[in-house]
Amino acid sequence: MMKKLFLSCISAMAFTLAVHAAQPGENPTAKKIVDLNEYKGVLMYGATMLDASGPTHYVKFYSKKGYELTNVAPIDPADDGLHLIKLRCGTLCGDTYYGYICRVFTFVDQPNQFVSIDFNTGKVNVIHQFEFTDEWPTIYEMAYDRERKTCWALARGTRDYATSDVYEINTTDGSFSRVAELDYYAWAMAVDYDGNAYVIKGKPDSKNEYYEGSYLVKLDVDEDFASVDSTELKVDGQSVIPNFDHSMDFDNNSNLLYWLSTSNDGYQRLYKIDPKKKTMVKESDMVYNEVVGLAIPFEGADSREAAGKVTNLTASSPDDGTMKASLSWTNPSVNWRGDNLTEFKEVTVSRGTRDNVVATLPGTAGQECTWDDTNPTQGVVTYYLTPYRISGEKGLVDSVKVFVGQDAPGNVQNLTASAEGNNVTLKWEAPAVSHTGKGYDKSSLRYDITRTPGNKIVASDVTGTTYTDTDPDFFNYYTYTVTSKNDYGTGDSESVKLYAGKAYEPTFFEDFDNAAQAARWQAVDNDNTGKTFTYAGGNFEEFKCFIDYMDAYKATDDYIFSPLVHLKGGQTYRVSMRALLRDVEQTHAFNFTYGSKPTAESQQTIAKHENLTARQDLDARDFSDLFTPSTDGDYYLGVRCLSAAKVAGDRDIYFGVRNFKVEEVKNNDMAAVALTIPYEVSLGNKASATVKVMNAGKNEQSKYTVQVVDDKGGIWGTKTIDESLASQATKDVEIEITPAGMGKNNVYGKVVLDGDERAENDTTSATQVEVRLKGLDWNIECNGDGASQSTTEPISFLNPYSTMQTTYLNTELGDKDGSVKGIAFEYTPNDISADTEDFNVKVYMGQTTNDDSYSDASQWVNNSELTLVYDGNQHISSGTDSKMLKLEFDQPFDYDHTKNLIVQVWKDGTTSEMFPALFNLYKAVNWETHMLRYSGRYVFDFSATSFAMAGKPVAFFAIDFATGLKTVIAGDGFFVDSANGFISLNGTARSIEVFDMQGRLVSHSVNTARVEINGISSGMYIVRVTDMNGNVISKKILLGK
Repeated sequence: MMKKLFLSCISAMAFTLAVHAAQPGENPTAKKIVDLNEYKGVLMYGATMLDASGPTHYVKFYSKKGYELTNVAPIDPADDGLHLIKLRCGTLCGDTYYGYICRVFTFVDQPNQFVSIDFNTGKVNVIHQFEFTDEWPTIYEMAYDRERKTCWALARGTRDYATSDVYEINTTDGSFSRVAELDYYAWAMAVDYDGNAYVIKGKPDSKNEYYEGSYLVKLDVDEDFASVDSTELKVDGQSVIPNFDHSMDFDNNSNLLYWLSTSNDGYQRLYKIDPKKKTMVKESDMVYNEVVGLAIPFEGADSREAAGKVTNLTASSPDDGTMKASLSWTNPSVNWRGDNLTEFKEVTVSRGTRDNVVATLPGTAGQECTWDDTNPTQGVVTYYLTPYRISGEKGLVDSVKVFVGQDAPGNVQNLTASAEGNNVTLKWEAPAVSHTGKGYDKSSLRYDITRTPGNKIVASDVTGTTYTDTDPDFFNYYTYTVTSKNDYGTGDSESVKLYAGKAYEPTFFEDFDNAAQAARWQAVDNDNTGKTFTYAGGNFEEFKCFIDYMDAYKATDDYIFSPLVHLKGGQTYRVSMRALLRDVEQTHAFNFTYGSKPTAESQQTIAKHENLTARQDLDARDFSDLFTPSTDGDYYLGVRCLSAAKVAGDRDIYFGVRNFKVEEVKNNDMAAVALTIPYEVSLGNKASATVKVMNAGKNEQSKYTVQVVDDKGGIWGTKTIDESLASQATKDVEIEITPAGMGKNNVYGKVVLDGDERAENDTTSATQVEVRLKGLDWNIECNGDGASQSTTEPISFLNPYSTMQTTYLNTELGDKDGSVKGIAFEYTPNDISADTEDFNVKVYMGQTTNDDSYSDASQWVNNSELTLVYDGNQHISSGTDSKMLKLEFDQPFDYDHTKNLIVQVWKDGTTSEMFPALFNLYKAVNWETHMLRYSGRYVFDFSATSFAMAGKPVAFFAIDFATGLKTVIAGDGFFVDSANGFISLNGTARSIEVFDMQGRLVSHSVNTARVEINGISSGMYIVRVTDMNGNVISKKILLGK
């Protein structure tokens, strides 16, 4: 079960598989030979706010290769798939990196820990653990001032427009204090070695509505961070427009500023700024990652007057393996601060370690130098060059690596793979050069071959340049890797990918559980819009699917193809799936197809499903069809999305595919599809359950038995059906049950058919039912169209206090006076591993003649004008099935049926989970607001900011009704008048059936527009009307006097 976050305006689901993108200048078909002298730039530390791999990490990277991150450690080792735990900001303060770890939501950051991090070991030391109620100013950037030995931070300002405040951080405990208020929003901050502070400020357009560029602003720290200089930042004349998350820091070796900038396009780039020259260039792209908490480690020198680094440093060795290394460089011409050197003494050369000095070379500033090492060691050798302005004054050190002697081979060239039946043939050419771009010993050249998934060693010590894998596994997207080696070591690897393998046999079922399974499927952008099916991904059921986003201008025509499945000619099969239909205003369509190739041209249509509209914002609906191939063969099953162009403006509208299955259709096969049963029943009391069954076989069935059973072998109810059910038809079978076994029971629907040929579909999935000695009769359910879920109504756990107000109409509650004895809210645990801590809940009720529409805070009713009906502790239960938060009143509330019922729910208390429950809502379409909500750190006083919210909670009421029920308008063309004892329709119906809540038929009339209902007991009944066209309408209605 996924943990959902329902905050207003939260981003729509948008998940894709991470893929490697070729960088500028990179050959996408052949791996680059390792160059030990390649300039990677400046070493940097940080943490991913968005991580292409999913979970966030502490990372290292080099400035020239920002797209190549090295993971140091996960930020949240127990990552639940939503990646909420992130390092919000951090920096190096002296030799120690400090930062704040937060739970980061769309509009809210919740502080978790103040930590120190060792980027060499990945060890995290928790300095301070925040409490849920701690104040937090939303700190988002940190910068260390070495001149003042102070850590500064930026936080969101408190004004009514976007500004930033400056804070001082106490690194001993993570506490913070505000020291200055800026009158603008600062995106990032850094302080140079000499204590000069800089921030990034957005450049507004002429209307002051949007940003059109950015400035580098120098601040005077000693004058309340006042601006003293401002430079507009551009790259090749183009403005950089800031958005989302940013961070920056100085490279104190070069005195240059590096800015991680995220633009409107959502991509982050690393820029290098020279504050003195007031220039900026792009250093690299971060591609699919977004990094914050930028920190640049540096070694420094003995003083700011000491010599800077040597420049143009290179190293080489002979291609023939001769044991020699040659170095060249230019002596520094400036000191560490960047000022010109007026004197210079020498450069020392160290081999392997810094203290192993092998040469001391006198020289002058700016002199071009060379030196040969005739006694190096075999393998990779590192040389360190240290300049000295004067004797004993160490300058900035630089280093270079070179490979000396015989080398291992590089990567193979022109690797290809082709599938021929179930075999895969690989072909390649020998490496052109060694691992480091030199010559190598080819006489001992050989290759190892591996295959993934499975990481199987296919072959070892292959001497030729072709190989055929004759034993691939089932159809998949395979990666074959060829690694070269010789007697001097293992060299480089080259990989190639292709779809190949044996066809699956039915039954084939795909639940898209993970990205590896999804990789077996192939998407085709048949309409050439640049959008097609993509894997949503994630650890939760709702994201285990392929989705296809609708285009705004043209109808969709895209395919998603299954792996190969072997089908027999003349055999009938069923193909089925769960379709996800997004948005009630959108029209969807799709076809089931099959063919011998994963192309549009090769596909035959199995069935068309057209003019599909969602019944709620995201509608999951099951479809199935039969087909019979004419010949034996291996086939790709397809889903062809043909949905109309999207109609909901900027909203993300999509069609999704889940739970895809292909199975043989047997002659005799009854299946139990679903079980509907109360979540809570009383021991020994009769109740009603409904089992949906399907005739999944070819033959018509006329006698079978349907049961409700538990996992202990107990039979709660049984019913034998003696009526015909056509092939592929379904039937809802209502069964009277007698619960057994106190506590929580796993209960199943089951169908029994003599001669059934498939046993695995005879039972439904389990539903958990709690059996109690005695409980309230939850006889009224307030529910309806526009279903949705929320983590914040009727109770929000985001803050210590929450209050919700809504109104339930008398047409929902029944047109009869009564005594309300309890209210219950339905929820699903939101991926929590244990029950939450207790929290206090109070419920107030009152009556009104107003309807259930809410628009603003003026409609709050002070709780002093309402009646307190419940005050007690509750918790959210863990698990995967739906639960009920039952609030049983100590003092019943007298309900007047002529009025509507106001309900206020107050929560007091904190839980370790911020979103532990998904509460069911209704009337949640088109942003129709039917409730008010407050969530905050303090008890609601009716003046604090609150909001009108869409929908209202599904609620169950336990009501003892008085006698004398009057007219109830049931809608949908019929109404009930208990006072005069009849149900009346607008027109003649084929049948009118009345069932009690145990599923027993108490009245049945045919070909009539009116039914007498005198003589039945007062209570809830289900009225089912079938019109003359066979359409069915069912309503839960209060009947009887």
